[in-house]
Amino acid sequence: MSVFKKPKDDSQAEAPQIEETQAEAQPHAGQAQNGMPDPLDKLGMIRDIIFGQNMEEYNRQFDELKKMVDEKKAELDHYIKDVKGDLQEKIQELDRLMKDQVHNLEDSFAAKAKRLEEDKMNRATLGELLIDIGNKIKA
Repeated sequence: MSVFKKPKDDSQAEAPQIEETQAEAQPHAGQAQNGMPDPLDKLGMIRDIIFGQNMEEYNRQFDELKKMVDEKKAELDHYIKDVKGDLQEKIQELDRLMKDQVHNLEDSFAAKAKRLEEDKMNRATLGELLIDIGNKIKA
């Protein structure tokens, strides 16, 4: 750092005299008050070594990736909601179909039970008729 001092020749115009610059007045960058290296500056140096000067580019790319992930998550949430609604509709339709089939089976069972009861009564009637015919033949 250059420090301007008053020229030795008094005949020349007086140049401005600047004492220590701000950087010289403060401890050197990377040094704490006690003269030891600042841990935060060490981390910055390590970051620069690992990532180089492209940190802003990496941050931009990470932001783009985050945006893409958020968009895909929103799409998946919407898709899941649609699928859930479709599944609920299908379940309700299957429930209705099963209830209809159960009612049809109950009606069919009742009809067959009634027919069997009638067939049983007809056999009893037939048996009585046969007995009457048998009695008439004997007589």
